[in-house]
Amino acid sequence: MPIAVIAVVGGAAVLAKDVPGTRPRLDVPGAILGTSSLVAIVYACSAAVTQGWAALGIVAPLVGGVALLAAFAAVEGRVSSPLLPLRVVRDRNRSGANIALALTVAGLLGVYVFLTFHLQAVLGYSPVEAGLAFLPLTVAVLVGSGAIAVRLMPRTPPRNLMVPGLLVAALGVGLLTQLNVGSDYLVSVLPGDVLLGIGLGCVFVPAISTATSRVDPQDAGIASALTTTSQMAGGSIGAAR
Repeated sequence: MPIAVIAVVGGAAVLAKDVPGTRPRLDVPGAILGTSSLVAIVYACSAAVTQGWAALGIVAPLVGGVALLAAFAAVEGRVSSPLLPLRVVRDRNRSGANIALALTVAGLLGVYVFLTFHLQAVLGYSPVEAGLAFLPLTVAVLVGSGAIAVRLMPRTPPRNLMVPGLLVAALGVGLLTQLNVGSDYLVSVLPGDVLLGIGLGCVFVPAISTATSRVDPQDAGIASALTTTSQMAGGSIGAAR
């Protein structure tokens, strides 16, 4: 019994040394500025569809969103416990990977919205048929990520996968922009789906790995959250457009 008491007291003493003297304060200004900037930018991209980019109701929130984003960066460089420490985004590779993720998810979500409308409203597919028509895109993403990216990552730098992947995905999106009322699924939709899926699969794996690697242990959660935020922001803008 005394040995157990000594062990508990000793363990508590060791843990007490690891507990910081003061709890970090919640970065309320950073949270408000960061959230407001993304809301303003996404709103401007969404409303521009009906109002046009030159409308005051679009320019004002777009400029305001960029200004709020700049203010967010300024605040994060000054507060003691920033929501997003600037050291996390100063890494060129990590920032580039997050931008690539935002662009890929924006393109993917935009294609989902556009193709759903085309398949059901133009080609007359039922919801179930439209869902099945997306399966080749899903399979292509799995092929691009599992059969290509995962196998080549140990042998080549991430950029050698991400850049060609983005180009292939852009080619797929380019093919889908040529759809018209008379376009056939097998001839016009399927090739674009396959190219888009393979390209995105080659981007996702190395981009996520780069965005979350070589980060200090205390910043691991922040780097992961930044990756998720990049994808969510890109998806919101892609669906809005």
